[in-house]
Amino acid sequence: SGKLKLETLLKEGELKHDLVQRTKWGNKITVSHSAILSKDVEGNVMGIITIGTDITTLVETENKLAELNQFLEKRVVEKTEELAGLYDRISDVVIVLDNNWNYTYVNNNGL
Repeated sequence: SGKLKLETLLKEGELKHDLVQRTKWGNKITVSHSAILSKDVEGNVMGIITIGTDITTLVETENKLAELNQFLEKRVVEKTEELAGLYDRISDVVIVLDNNWNYTYVNNNGL
C-alpha cells in the first residue's frame, strides 16, 4: 500500500489520504495527509513536502452525525407507519398533502 501511494505521488505530483495512526502515548488518531513533490527548475524531484492534520474530532463528529441520521430515519418510518394506522381507523376521508400540494396519503374510509 505504501509503494502504491509513492507511485501515485510520483505519477500525479500530489497525494491526499487519511490514515489511522497511534500517538507516542498509544492513542489512536485519524490524520489527513497531503504530500506534493518538490522539483527543481528542470522538473527533477528534489524531495517530498508533506503535512498531516489531526482530524480525529471531525471523523468522530461525522460518525455521530451518521448514527443520528440513521436513528432519525428509523423514527420517521415508525411515525409514518403509526400515522397511517391512525388514519386507517378514522371513518372520515383523510387526505394528506405535502408542501407542494402532492398527495402523500389518502385513506379509503368514507369514500
